[in-house]
Amino acid sequence: MNKIITVYVILLTFVSIGYTQESTTYELKIQNFSTDSLKIDVYPIGTIFNGDKLYSLKCKNPRELYYKFIFGGSKYLNNNYNTFDLNHDANNYYGTCESSISYGKYRIRFSIYNTVNEEFDSLDYCDVDYSDSDYPYQNHNDIILKYFNADSITFSFLSTFYNIIEAGRYLKIWDQFGGSFNKTLNKNGFISDSSYLYIPINAVDSMAQAHLNFGDIFINFSLSDDMSTRNILIDTVTNITVKKRAALIINSGKTFEMITPSFGYNNLIVEDKATLVLNSNGKTIVNSPNKITLKNKSNLTMHNNAEIRIKNGGVLCNEGGIIRGPGKITFDSGVHVLCSDIVNDFAVRDSAKIVLEDSAVVILPDNYTLHLRGNTTSLVMKPGSKMMFGENSGIVCDSGAKVIANNAIFTSADSTKKWNGISLKHRSQDTIKNCVIKNADFGINIMNKNDDEETEIPYSTEISGCSFINQTSHVLNNGIYAAGSSKLLISNNV
Repeated sequence: MNKIITVYVILLTFVSIGYTQESTTYELKIQNFSTDSLKIDVYPIGTIFNGDKLYSLKCKNPRELYYKFIFGGSKYLNNNYNTFDLNHDANNYYGTCESSISYGKYRIRFSIYNTVNEEFDSLDYCDVDYSDSDYPYQNHNDIILKYFNADSITFSFLSTFYNIIEAGRYLKIWDQFGGSFNKTLNKNGFISDSSYLYIPINAVDSMAQAHLNFGDIFINFSLSDDMSTRNILIDTVTNITVKKRAALIINSGKTFEMITPSFGYNNLIVEDKATLVLNSNGKTIVNSPNKITLKNKSNLTMHNNAEIRIKNGGVLCNEGGIIRGPGKITFDSGVHVLCSDIVNDFAVRDSAKIVLEDSAVVILPDNYTLHLRGNTTSLVMKPGSKMMFGENSGIVCDSGAKVIANNAIFTSADSTKKWNGISLKHRSQDTIKNCVIKNADFGINIMNKNDDEETEIPYSTEISGCSFINQTSHVLNNGIYAAGSSKLLISNNV
């Protein structure tokens, strides 16, 4: 026991952190009501924000004599009624709080002393979540947890206590289990801090005991500064994950750059029903070997002049995400493989553009369709660019979407296998000039491009100077099949 007491004193000196808030002595209190020797660890989960709701490890109002960070802390509770008090971002007016936490998620881990191996064994945990932009509230801020024994860890927001198991070991400040205070979670208002211009922050770098899922973004997080990923990664594959119903927002004119790290790579993952937003003139740059992954039913929204630029060696993996414009995804010169762990369309809508720069090569997997839909949505192929297709893959444009290609190549990824071809539907102004279309099943299929409104457009589709090689069916007009269409300009094709 003397050994335990000695360690306890050391941790009070070097690990526990002193803060309180202006009007109360704690926001999170953990009490030991047993004779067990406990160790309490409090550490962050995912993104963390200080009292100004800035993406930061810094306290809003730190006191000079105490640690200045909001990563929680640890304490040994050896005696009956021993207490660990934590607070948010404030000066230590009362001198009672020992650690500081932020407007984010934290895990409280209970460990009990094992007299056999003289170590503390993890016993149970409970998560507390303060990630509501309306927080703090009047008279509804405090959470108390009491340990009685291994089967009885209770909590309260006001006066009635419940077992943590009843709340699924997850306490939400905006939806207080057993309490009278319940509201809708407000995910807005969280922004970047100019002192931390990289993602993700790892609280361990500043002496935290642990930091779980440090790359998780579970609120609407706006980048008001130019930011980047880290040079030295936390893990070989470091995931930055926009969680379900949350958004990562690149503000107007700002850039988020996924830089080439010293080892490994970053994967920016946009989950189901989550959103990556680029406001006007916002930009995301994906350097080698980093990756953006759009999960099924995720959203990528790009406003005017916004751009995602995939550098040579960077990867875009669309597993069923929906891309909306009027921004663009640009592939720089180099070879780019569009990966997908599931068979699905690469769906592009609402004026968004896919652009292949000179010498850019984009490879689609088998059974994969680049599907463009909506007025002015387009695939732009610069001279010298190439698109290669897996078996049964192809391009479909409808509802005003179009292909604009000049001196480009459309061909199969495997010369022994066929890809579907290019389907152009409904009125638009496709322009495919001096291109090679090779190893396709049907070449170019033009359907329902009538100019019923008799607009002044000179043509609905131009295909000129192109070479069609090794088509297998529908070989009319040198690899072009047209039906139900008018104002077609087709000339000098081989």
